Amino acid sequence: MVVASERADGTFSPWFGLGAPIGVKTKDTCAVGCPATVVDGRGVLHVFVRNADKSVSWRHRDLAAPGSVWSDWRDIGGHRVRDGLAATVTPAGDVELHANGHAFWSWSIGEDGEPHAVRTTLPPLGDPPTVRTLIDGGTLLAARQADTGEMTIRSRPHGGPWRQRAIGLGGEGGYGVVAIQPHGNGAFLAQRGRRGLVETVWQPHADRTDGVRRWLGGPGPIQRPALATDARGLMMVAAVGPDGHLYTARIDAENLPRTLEWRAWSLSWPKETGL
Repeated sequence: MVVASERADGTFSPWFGLGAPIGVKTKDTCAVGCPATVVDGRGVLHVFVRNADKSVSWRHRDLAAPGSVWSDWRDIGGHRVRDGLAATVTPAGDVELHANGHAFWSWSIGEDGEPHAVRTTLPPLGDPPTVRTLIDGGTLLAARQADTGEMTIRSRPHGGPWRQRAIGLGGEGGYGVVAIQPHGNGAFLAQRGRRGLVETVWQPHADRTDGVRRWLGGPGPIQRPALATDARGLMMVAAVGPDGHLYTARIDAENLPRTLEWRAWSLSWPKETGL
């Protein structure tokens, strides 16, 4: 694994090798998953990855301390963890890490800098989780059901446990990680559906089953779609189509459209570049 950082002038530092975590049981550095990285509220960069033992390895560096160096890899636990870790930062600046497997795993890293396993009673999910922390300290979790492939959303109030009942949003399965963007009291979700098209869902209330609005359409994306809120407060869905163009569609939650209007972005190059 390698890492690079962006300098103040917009250039990047050379790649720095982090090595690969060695499985305590397998003594293997292969079968390493994709890293999940996050910077906590105290300026510490955390890197998490599934190792060859199918547990989670962790490495970190204090970016706020001059002359700081990377820690060694450390196994923080887990069993039969699948690739696709989700790391978030709470409003208090703490780190939360979530992982799926034969069970749902969670860890928390607070002011003491130590990872603590958090016991949950959630069932295993069908796909890697997508987790978003809300301004009020609550949390949203989106994933597909393991048995049906239905897209679901689950909420957790600040300081409380996960709601045991997931809100079903329909759908017949899909590909890749589900995208989620909090909006008002609810959230927008998007995925690459089973038929290869972008599926976008608006759930006005994250803890209720009513009001779900669904759109099918858009390009058959190469990768999973993304969600973001633009400068006007509109929800923007983005996906790269098979022709290599970036397609976007905007949604006004106060004036919901009947269908999504997708537009392809075009790149304009300065004439002096010669491109």
